[in-house]
This record gives sequence, structure tokens and C-alpha cells, in this order.
Amino acid sequence: MKEDKQKLEVLEVIGLFWIFLGALVLFAVIFPPTLVGKITNLISGSILLIVGIFAFVKGRANRKKSR
Repeated sequence: MKEDKQKLEVLEVIGLFWIFLGALVLFAVIFPPTLVGKITNLISGSILLIVGIFAFVKGRANRKKSR
């Protein structure tokens, strides 16, 4: 049972990391001088943010479910 809780906590931490990283990349959209660089940062930041939110929510749901 401890292993399940530990894995779920890790999933939440990874989700938070991806959310933070995605937010940083989205903030970096303003720095590239070319449109291609801005679009690349926008797409990659959005993907990281969406995956991070999904991982965090999934970890929370699994933790509540296992109680």
C-alpha cells in the first residue's frame, strides 16, 4: 500500500514540474525574434502545461480513490 501512495505522490510531483516548465516556456514566447521561434515556444509550452495538468489531476484522483 505504501508503494501505491509513493507512486501517486511522484505522479503529482512530476505533474507540478511539467506545469512549472510549461509556464516558463510559455513566458519565453516573448523573447525569440522570429515568428517561428515564438510559435515553437507556444506549442511546446502548451503541450507541457496540458500534460502536467493531466498528470497532477490523475495523481490526485488516484490518491483519493485509494483511500
